[in-house]
Amino acid sequence: MGLNLYYKMRQSGFIPDQYTFASVFRAFASLAALEHGKQAHGLLIKCNSMDNVIVNSALLDMYVKGSSLSDAHLVFDTSINKNVITWTSLISGYGLHGRVNKVLELFHRMKAEGVRPNYVTFLSVLCACSHGGLIDEGWEHFSSMKHYGIQPREQHYSAMVDLLGRAGRLKEAYEFILSSPFKEHSVIWGALLGACRVHGDMNLLKLAEKKYFELEPENAGKYEVLANAYATFGLWENVAKVRAAMKESGMIKEPAFSKIEVQREVHFFHKGDKTHLQSEEIYEMIEAITCILKDVGYIPEYNDGSVAIIKSNKDTRYGLDSIVTHDGVKLPCWALADLLSFRQNFGAEAYEELDVIGIDEAQFFGDLYDFCREAADLDGKTIIVSGLDGDYLRRSFGSVLDIIPLADSITKLSARCELCGKPALFTLRKTQEKQTELIGGADVYMPVCRHHYVSGQVVIEAARVAIESHVHCGSIA
Repeated sequence: MGLNLYYKMRQSGFIPDQYTFASVFRAFASLAALEHGKQAHGLLIKCNSMDNVIVNSALLDMYVKGSSLSDAHLVFDTSINKNVITWTSLISGYGLHGRVNKVLELFHRMKAEGVRPNYVTFLSVLCACSHGGLIDEGWEHFSSMKHYGIQPREQHYSAMVDLLGRAGRLKEAYEFILSSPFKEHSVIWGALLGACRVHGDMNLLKLAEKKYFELEPENAGKYEVLANAYATFGLWENVAKVRAAMKESGMIKEPAFSKIEVQREVHFFHKGDKTHLQSEEIYEMIEAITCILKDVGYIPEYNDGSVAIIKSNKDTRYGLDSIVTHDGVKLPCWALADLLSFRQNFGAEAYEELDVIGIDEAQFFGDLYDFCREAADLDGKTIIVSGLDGDYLRRSFGSVLDIIPLADSITKLSARCELCGKPALFTLRKTQEKQTELIGGADVYMPVCRHHYVSGQVVIEAARVAIESHVHCGSIA
């Protein structure tokens, strides 16, 4: 509405004053409409109105939020009058884009030029130290606030908790909260809760969760944070309870969105949104980019609490309620005899909130095809399946091959042949057992190339001798 009035004002021949320019730049910043903002900037230059600190700060902020730091810095350099607001706007901008060293450089330069920082400046510096893992510098700047007559506020304490939490110093962060004057403020406990989630401290998470939820229980965002924290530890019943409590209270979390300006038009995107006229091309491009990233080693991280992992209850190698990745990371999971019972076990409401379902050792599920079709096609879930398409005799194993027509993309993993080092696409069983389902690790199977798979009997015998020799040596030791 405000921008429409601005355009009508221009069409009528009126020249905006400094207050109008400041408001217009803020509006363009919130919309990420950089090209429109540049046009208004050009008009500002023609009007010779570049000497107002408020206008320049709003203009600088517009370029920062439009990811044009070079233009933001140019506005700063050409500003006739610079005060703490101008300096802080630039410092905050570099902090927003993760330029930690630049933040500290500007902060020191600001003080050297005799400009006293305010509480917002310090908050930007502390946040930069947090993201950069600069603990000593963070403490130094936090302690120096008193030298400028600034009493640290709730946000500064929260930034320090975040700084300590990111570094894994959770106990220190907890003690810092207890000694702070803001221990009854939820934002500080929220920072600790997030750190406990990242570093897997279940005991401290329970302490933080209790305090966090006692404060401002009407805040819908808290339910999301708490549900995500529970999901990280695989506490799906707790997740369901939090979702149910949120629903019963009538709270609704505002959906997040992103936006981008292309050819002077701002496009908005919501999670799962397919209303955009080019949504099909957009999702195809996302898929193509994701495939390229995966080819160079990128592994998507789903850490927003909207992921559930399922494995067969036949696999008890790492406990019944967990799986272990190849690099040794232990993750909570659901151990089930069949997949179609998952929704009932997980809870209907919690299931609705899921975005991604991972299935490990998929070859053991006879209802794999039906589940994947229903969950992906009807429920809109992203299904990531890991399983063997063939058994040790290279025959079709379970229903894994049946779901290939359903898949958006397929990756066939390979290893290195244990005998020659060449690419290995086959698995050779080291033992004499003949049953199809035989769960085991390196003691039972070895990756081999085609040549050594074909000459497998010789290899198996050699492997058997090696294993027996290893066991014998171990018993002697």
